[in-house]
Amino acid sequence: MEGFRFEFDAANRILRLSFLGDLTDRVLLEGYESARASWFRHGPFHFIVDYSAVSDCGVSSETIRAIASRHPVMADNYLAMIVAPHNVLYGMSRMFEQFSTDTRHNIHVVHTMDEALQLIGVPSPTFNLIEFPEAA
Repeated sequence: MEGFRFEFDAANRILRLSFLGDLTDRVLLEGYESARASWFRHGPFHFIVDYSAVSDCGVSSETIRAIASRHPVMADNYLAMIVAPHNVLYGMSRMFEQFSTDTRHNIHVVHTMDEALQLIGVPSPTFNLIEFPEAA
């Protein structure tokens, strides 16, 4: 799928959703819905959203609010990490975190993948590309 890819570490139960290139409202929404489908197919798992390979961000605050207002799929005993190395993406991710405080208590926004893995407690995961899950 153009715009994002999924990788899974089955031994440590970690799904990574990496966005690639230009991040738009449409791409973000498709990635989010596909991640929801992955939860039902592969879950439960820790979840990493990785914005490291995003070159441009054109996501609106309305889209961030819309995603944050949806019922979370993940249980609170699993961590959701957002890796946002660039200031705009970090700010967008913190906005999502703030909009989600009533329904999501397990979100952590960090700058690097190493920080995310340290919080999960898995220093060297083995990610394998997985088939694009169909959105539910």
